[in-house]
Amino acid sequence: IIIMFLNFLNSFPPVTRGFLIMSISVNFLCFTNILKPMNIFLNYKLVIDFFNLWRLFSHIFFFGQIGVKSFFYIFFFIRYSKALENFSFQGRGEDYLYLLFTGNSIMLLLKLFVPSANFLGPGITFMIVYIWGKKNAQQLINLVDILHIKGSSLPFLLMISSHFMKQKNIKA
Repeated sequence: IIIMFLNFLNSFPPVTRGFLIMSISVNFLCFTNILKPMNIFLNYKLVIDFFNLWRLFSHIFFFGQIGVKSFFYIFFFIRYSKALENFSFQGRGEDYLYLLFTGNSIMLLLKLFVPSANFLGPGITFMIVYIWGKKNAQQLINLVDILHIKGSSLPFLLMISSHFMKQKNIKA
């Protein structure tokens, strides 16, 4: 099982793999109560007054309680992040990392206008899916052999389904 998991991780390009490892780790540690979400959420007062600089980036790795919605976000992130990094940023991992850094920086600024947004992992997912959709606007995507949509419609489908999806927690 460990070898299968390592092979799975090695199938991803480096930046996506690093993000996936951090996301799985943070979400698992929060699920097991080893790490409290309150210790990683984005709070400017704690960043400035207590120099909690990790809060400027740790919030993007948390997708909420382990459940359908968090798996949904992680799935979309790794699928379209892998595609972007392999094709649009092939051999330019540092440029892709810069894209993620820039996206996080913009979301940090937008957080000033939406103070209730403490975890921006879903925001990074929306950003990646949006960029992938723009770069692959005409590509047809097959959803469950029922629905075929163009790549340009994927971000809107993600937004709508995310809005209506209820969080179903997995019981430990």
